[in-house]
Amino acid sequence: MTSNNTELMVEIRASLEEGNQEQACTLLKDLLEEELDPTIVRVYFEVCLDLAHFEEIEDFVDNQGEIWLENPLNQELVPYYFQSLLNQKKYLYLLEEVDWEKYSDYQLIKEQADNLLRLQEIEIVQAIKEQLNNLEQQVDINPEAAMYLVQRCLNLRWDKRQLILPLLLQAEHIPSIAKTQLLQDWYLFSEEETILIKWHGKDRKIYEKALYLLQQHIFWLEGEGKIRALMEDKDASLTEMLVQYFYSDLLSLYPFIDEHIDSIEEWLELTLVALEANLFLASSDDEVLERLPKLLKETH
Repeated sequence: MTSNNTELMVEIRASLEEGNQEQACTLLKDLLEEELDPTIVRVYFEVCLDLAHFEEIEDFVDNQGEIWLENPLNQELVPYYFQSLLNQKKYLYLLEEVDWEKYSDYQLIKEQADNLLRLQEIEIVQAIKEQLNNLEQQVDINPEAAMYLVQRCLNLRWDKRQLILPLLLQAEHIPSIAKTQLLQDWYLFSEEETILIKWHGKDRKIYEKALYLLQQHIFWLEGEGKIRALMEDKDASLTEMLVQYFYSDLLSLYPFIDEHIDSIEEWLELTLVALEANLFLASSDDEVLERLPKLLKETH
């Protein structure tokens, strides 16, 4: 240790003895730029935990890299890093991103992360149920609030997601485009063969096989991308609305999509005509079957 570093250590000890941890933390960071000693790092981590500077520990480890953390000389530092993630409630990251085969000595931390995540998810599930109930009580639809609930649902692990997903599919105020996301999620993870959804005010049973076939349709695969490309210079909110209408129409028309839509470009043209004419777009499956052929006759 150089004389300058020795002087810094004296200042650090004095700061800690005086209870001035913020100053000690700053001095420790300066010292670590000169000397990456595991003992000094441990003191720095301890001070960071005391000060609730959890992100500083995470940033330090990220900057050093995983190989540094795996070094046998740094093994005593691993619990401090994991604790910083626990304190930031990054439970899912701990469970899914950490290679627990390499850190088999710290299985208790993994179990703690799993238990804490389960408690957190139970709270989120209850909050989504309450927020959805409030949303359904409103007269006007709030798309942003609806999409927020859908995203919170999709961020949960599947065992908790499946508690909320049917409720969102049966809700009147959840947009069609969001329900297509939820249906795709159900198709990927659920073992159920059918699910009931509210579509244009009607109860509709969707079969897993039918959803699979629909999602292989070229319009389903390319629709959103093409609509956004065609609407590149247009209003963003109008584009979002059109994407929602498009997937709503596909579900409503399936399995008769090709009888009513020749191309995505044609669908977009006819739908824009309807909007410009201040026509209400389909509110029921029957009206969807009428709207496109009817518009086709009026505009060609």
